[in-house]
Amino acid sequence: DAEVDITGVTAQNEQGETVALTKGTEYRVSARTGELIIDNDYMSSLPLNSTTQLTVTLSDGTTGTFLIVVPEVCVIHIVCEPAGAAGLYCDATGIYRENEFYVKPGDSITLDYAITRYYELTGWAVDGQEMDLEHPLELSPMEDMTVTLSARMMSFGLEADKTELEFGSVAVGYDQPAAQEFTLTNTGDMPLQLSFDNMESSEVLKNYEFTLVSGPEDGVLELGQSTTIRVQPKADLPAGEYTETLNVTGGELPLEPNAARSGEEEGEPVTPETATVPVTLS
Repeated sequence: DAEVDITGVTAQNEQGETVALTKGTEYRVSARTGELIIDNDYMSSLPLNSTTQLTVTLSDGTTGTFLIVVPEVCVIHIVCEPAGAAGLYCDATGIYRENEFYVKPGDSITLDYAITRYYELTGWAVDGQEMDLEHPLELSPMEDMTVTLSARMMSFGLEADKTELEFGSVAVGYDQPAAQEFTLTNTGDMPLQLSFDNMESSEVLKNYEFTLVSGPEDGVLELGQSTTIRVQPKADLPAGEYTETLNVTGGELPLEPNAARSGEEEGEPVTPETATVPVTLS
């Protein structure tokens, strides 16, 4: 009846204790349909394995009752070190969580870990017992349990076989000194993107030329991969001394569309420090 309104809601637990729910915070009435809506926070506050009877009082003096049954569940607690580096996916619930999730006692579940960008899992344990990293966890929990995930942030690593190239002295009108080469190798834990800059000039190099001799043209070095750079003084330089430092940096690859870094939800992306090799040219 459109003229009948909900005037109050009370809740009675299994111990017979009755409390009145607060309108606007614990329940509300839809303005469009007149339906009763119980707040999610109130629902989540109900204890596990419990029954609560709600009594709804209407403006015509009648009442209606219904039961809220919260089943018994096992809580799978997730602890990750460092926090936010990894989480668990449960096939039974079809969800990913970083804190906890609930399953029915005795249900067979499969847990697999998901790792955040730039981290690798170093171990996981169930209630302190180390588990095999190569296989998902197959469990039938009958009580609460804690899954601990241990991870480490990977690092960029870059090494050069030479960090100083000396081209000697020549007279004005000289023949251009012979080019020299140095090799860069990715010694880190993951692929990296090479970039070049000279902090003393808007150009990468002002008085020297450098070219890629071998290695990937896009500047992406896979683990253990190397690239060789050839450097030579520019032709027709006036008399003088020409010392420059070429800074070669290895850092993160461009993000793919819709990819997320760790911590991005909090507005503070977590990225490993870049690896920089200075090469002095003189």
